[in-house]
Amino acid sequence: MADTQLAVLGSPIAHSLSPALHAAAYRTLGWDWEYGRFEVAEADLASFLDAHSGWAGFSLTMPLKTELVRLAGQRGWAVDDTARLTGGGNTWVGGPVPGVFNTDVYGIEQALREVRADVSACAVVGSGATAKSAVLAAVHLGAERVDVYARSAHKAQALADFAQYLGAQSHTQAIGELPLASCSTVLSTLPSGVLTEDSLELPENCQTTVFEAGYAPGGFSLARAAAERGGTAVSGQRMLIHQAIRQIELFGIAQGQLAGLFDAQTLTALEETMTQEAQTL
Repeated sequence: MADTQLAVLGSPIAHSLSPALHAAAYRTLGWDWEYGRFEVAEADLASFLDAHSGWAGFSLTMPLKTELVRLAGQRGWAVDDTARLTGGGNTWVGGPVPGVFNTDVYGIEQALREVRADVSACAVVGSGATAKSAVLAAVHLGAERVDVYARSAHKAQALADFAQYLGAQSHTQAIGELPLASCSTVLSTLPSGVLTEDSLELPENCQTTVFEAGYAPGGFSLARAAAERGGTAVSGQRMLIHQAIRQIELFGIAQGQLAGLFDAQTLTALEETMTQEAQTL
């Protein structure tokens, strides 16, 4: 067994690509690290972290991100500015004083930068923790308007209020009202399978960039539907790769493997390795 143990936590977790991507990255770096997965419900997160407090770190996915930040506040753990601002963390780094981080925002930003997405007329679909990260990423990239489309009117308004707090204009509407053709970029943070072709009005032509956080195969894909009509699809795998690289930097610094962030050459090597690995999954 490797001395350094890490894992991804969430529910459901069986579909996660993180173990394969992290393992590929560690091989490239020459680190003898072990990365697994655990099914953990929101109500069980505190007891799980207590039982595994000696582990080097964890990646967290739905439905644990908000609960992680709540626990951090309760226990006096360090929380980075992005996790504090969004109220959601996807990274727990072990140590005498554990640290909680949000690398999702960075991952979304990098995925959109790769395609030079125009965020001038932006829409976010969904209202959970990843949706809040998507709003912050859009504003970081220069969006002045970020409208919110969600099933829950109350949650949608809270997210629109967050966008306005960040300095962007924002309005809310039902998901079925999403004007795909008139948006420059759409960021869908809904789990795979929630949207259906019948739930949206799909134009014959559009130039929209659609980022889709869910990456499970099969079923309807908004990003694929946009690409078939002339738009640009951005897979959630791109976000996953970039946010994982930032996590690995945080884990590496905490474990004494790194003095700071990866240099450009290492970043490129990791992106290439993880992209190749994702294509085989």
